[in-house]
Amino acid sequence: MNETPATERSVMTCPSCDLVVIIETLNTRADGYCPRCAEHLFSGSQTSRRHHLALAITGLLLLWPSVVENLFQLYLAGKMIDVTMLKGILLLWRQDYWFVSGLVAWCGLLAPLGLFTGIILLSVDIWPRRMLVSLLVLVNHCREWSMVEVFVISLMVAIFKLIDVADLTLGPALVPLAALMMLITLIHRLYDPEIYWRRLDLLPVHVEGRGDE
Repeated sequence: MNETPATERSVMTCPSCDLVVIIETLNTRADGYCPRCAEHLFSGSQTSRRHHLALAITGLLLLWPSVVENLFQLYLAGKMIDVTMLKGILLLWRQDYWFVSGLVAWCGLLAPLGLFTGIILLSVDIWPRRMLVSLLVLVNHCREWSMVEVFVISLMVAIFKLIDVADLTLGPALVPLAALMMLITLIHRLYDPEIYWRRLDLLPVHVEGRGDE
């Protein structure tokens, strides 16, 4: 007699539209999406919290040199100018390019920082139910906005514009920046929020008193 594949069943809430979704899987590697808004709910890859934690710690280690180290040195009008991501963001802000400065700061710095920090905090089993939900929402939003390639594209445009009028020397931050971009792409593929939603199902629900009527 043929055996029926084991079915796993769990309940989770879509982080985008708050639809309660009942998930039934047959231990396959298929991805899961919300039936209402098509939000990606979980990945079919067999990853664990240890994989997520290792990727997040590596991301933090790569983020620091990508932000503070020289991306390139610019020799213009007899002056040597060091260009870093942080200096570029501040320069755009001072020149009143507030939207561009904010976009680069969010996509290239703050969202990746929130993504890595959120995943690291999720790996710690000390959070109450409400805090765990907040961390899951934070990681979901930061994962959508972590786009270091936005800064890389603007950097390439600046290099092409300046290459005819100044001498450019590539800096050491380009290597960790490229590695960071690939690592974020890997996290997008391997991060599985269902692991943490299962933990949420095991936490007690705190019911507040309604007071005297």
